[in-house]
Amino acid sequence: MGVRRHGAGQGAWSLSPVVVGDAAHAEALLGVLRDSRRRVPVLLISSRDGDVRRFLDADMLAGFLDGLVSVCIVDDTMGRPLKDRVPKNVRLHGDACRVISPGAISPEADYPVFIRNTRVSRSLLTVMIVSEVLGYYTAEIRRIIEHEGMERP
Repeated sequence: MGVRRHGAGQGAWSLSPVVVGDAAHAEALLGVLRDSRRRVPVLLISSRDGDVRRFLDADMLAGFLDGLVSVCIVDDTMGRPLKDRVPKNVRLHGDACRVISPGAISPEADYPVFIRNTRVSRSLLTVMIVSEVLGYYTAEIRRIIEHEGMERP
């Protein structure tokens, strides 16, 4: 499947966004999102007209986060069929993106969503998303330190 091959699964990660534009990619994405072994967040991006560049630089995000997140652009034609197969807290519509934390998706989880806003520049939206992803890793490092009983410097 294309999504796994390009990095949304457990293994190697792509520095380019994966475009989910056909049924095979949509099925692969569902498999990835439902995989309890997934260790890396997935950034789902949707666009009302298929052009995410108006509000977000997905290539820059994927490159900057360098494998810390898998960036998936969900084509609007695929977003509708996926909608009924994922919990409401995972769904996207219009110009928006959502950070899905590692592990299998859960209807109870809080997955931050970022919606295009004409008052927020592309740069600021990008910084907000980067901050969210890095915040996940910061919390995970703290959890490991506390679990191991290590002292913080």
